[in-house]
Amino acid sequence: MRSEERLSVAYKISKVSIVLNVLLSGVKIIIGAISGSAALVADGFHSVSDVITTIMAMIGVYVSGQKSDEDHPYGHEKYEPVMGKLMATFLFATGLLIAFNAIKNIQAGNVHIPKGTALYAALLSIVAKEAMYHYTMRGAKKIESTVLKQMLGTIERMPFHLWGLS
Repeated sequence: MRSEERLSVAYKISKVSIVLNVLLSGVKIIIGAISGSAALVADGFHSVSDVITTIMAMIGVYVSGQKSDEDHPYGHEKYEPVMGKLMATFLFATGLLIAFNAIKNIQAGNVHIPKGTALYAALLSIVAKEAMYHYTMRGAKKIESTVLKQMLGTIERMPFHLWGLS
């Protein structure tokens, strides 16, 4: 596949992912705050981190598609897996921050049962993320993209694969 086509497919997938995650993060943060669900608010911020890693993926695909030059006679393909490692590091740091805040809330006794609306927002998130996973996987396989496959690690896959539903 030509690099222009590859870039076009990757950008389309990334734009859809960004829009979905911006909407989901807003819904989860607002409903989490209203319903009193710290977990939903944290998940909303995790969706914000998904937006950031998607932008990182777009950069990785763009740079890796650049033609060979004097400084890089073998091309720039290695930038894509490097960006994947940076994405993983960023997500790990995000997870640590979320865990730290959760522990702090528990120790402070700031724990209560959220309202039922939090459940509906969580279910919406599960369905949307599962659909996004399959959409991204099809595109990643089509263009054989390492960084898009890495992005799949940022899309929560509830245990559907454990139940044989993926």
